[in-house]
Amino acid sequence: MSALPSMVKALIALPIVAALVIEFDEYDYKNKFGGME
Repeated sequence: MSALPSMVKALIALPIVAALVIEFDEYDYKNKFGGME
């Protein structure tokens, strides 16, 4: 039964992690290329 909470946690965490990675990538890109619009 302990596998179910882990799956729920993974489902909740995955979009959050993905959003953080996307945010960080955009920030890193802007830093590297001088934030050109």
